[in-house]
Amino acid sequence: VHAFVDRGPLITITFKTADGLTAHQTEVRHKAVKLGTVDEISLAKDMSHVVVRVRMNAEAEPVLTDQARFWVVRPRLSGGGLAGLQTGLETLVSGAYLAVDPGPAHGRPTRSYKGLEEPPSVRSDEPGRVIHLRSARLGTLGAGAPVFHRDVRVGEVLSYESGVAEGPVTLRVFVRAPFDALIRDATHFWNTSGLSLDMGPSGLHLEFRSLQSALSGGIAFETPDAAKSSKP
Repeated sequence: VHAFVDRGPLITITFKTADGLTAHQTEVRHKAVKLGTVDEISLAKDMSHVVVRVRMNAEAEPVLTDQARFWVVRPRLSGGGLAGLQTGLETLVSGAYLAVDPGPAHGRPTRSYKGLEEPPSVRSDEPGRVIHLRSARLGTLGAGAPVFHRDVRVGEVLSYESGVAEGPVTLRVFVRAPFDALIRDATHFWNTSGLSLDMGPSGLHLEFRSLQSALSGGIAFETPDAAKSSKP
């Protein structure tokens, strides 16, 4: 009787592959709380993708709107190299699971979704600001590369577009609150990738901002004092 009362709606989520998903075993979670279980996995008629049917709990009803996003959480490398091994580590023991981001409130109820093939870098409950940077070259920067302000990690690179062959590269960067309020029109951004070597009286001096920035690149920013009084 308890299971019947807690029984929620059946939804469908499409993915390119069912890698890591198992019927009657893979869970749907939000903030580590179970909201449902995969009920059935099948191929689409044209075999171009898979259709995952999920039985949600009754308490998940407010989450199921057209603003919600679903993706599979697996161990993954982001931002390049070993430094990017930063998400889904718990799945090495428990197995992959489906995560959901409810998105903004007041969405329209729906029961059909197109799953994300990569985890979103920004969650709907994480305040901050997305900005666009233009650079002549990408260097070692990539999705997941850290953003620093005075050696504190305050965001990350979400994605980049190379545009035309000879044109500049545009980077989408997320800066978390309250550090996003520090950004002004006169804010300077620069690439902190790589290592800095200096030979002085005391010998060889090696400096890098972090292991991840050394391996996968990074961006730092600073706002001149004269511009800090202007509006963000």
